[in-house]
Amino acid sequence: MIMEKGRFSPPSGHAGRMKIVHLSWLVFILGTLLVSAGVTNLDSSHSSTQPHRDWELVRSVPNDFGGTIDFVLIPMGKIRDLTNYQAAAVVIAGTRDRCMIYFWTDRAQIPTSAWIPVTNLQVTTAEYERSPDYKTPHFALACWLYPSMEAAKSANAFFMPGVTMPKSETTTNKTSEVITKPQK
Repeated sequence: MIMEKGRFSPPSGHAGRMKIVHLSWLVFILGTLLVSAGVTNLDSSHSSTQPHRDWELVRSVPNDFGGTIDFVLIPMGKIRDLTNYQAAAVVIAGTRDRCMIYFWTDRAQIPTSAWIPVTNLQVTTAEYERSPDYKTPHFALACWLYPSMEAAKSANAFFMPGVTMPKSETTTNKTSEVITKPQK
């Protein structure tokens, strides 16, 4: 590139035209990548097009049975908000016919692979699963979110090994009930 008296003069000749062509292609490719990635406003903190969500998809890991397992963070204040879980499931599952979603309130408990330790499963707040084998998608809150064992059972909550339940409505002992094996 040549500067003459403060004015820009594009390079001349074949080499100069090639530099301009390469630069144009680079701009085109970067622009295409940004648009296809959905980046239209690089400063998303002020974007009015982003809907406010009370959940965060932390990671998706491959599921050995097909599809992915999605791990989602829910704010503590929303752990019993069924509408919030359903909104997250609709967005995350999209049109997939097979998916599995687990929800937590503590990012540190969210696993990094499809192998989920029992201690991490004990603190999940909800699970959602869609499969061609099911008539309808399966959604359930964790048993520990209900006031009693009876309430959890009647709501078809999911039970994990070792989860401490609130005191049962029908028991008179002073200790909490503990689930020792999964029930589904």
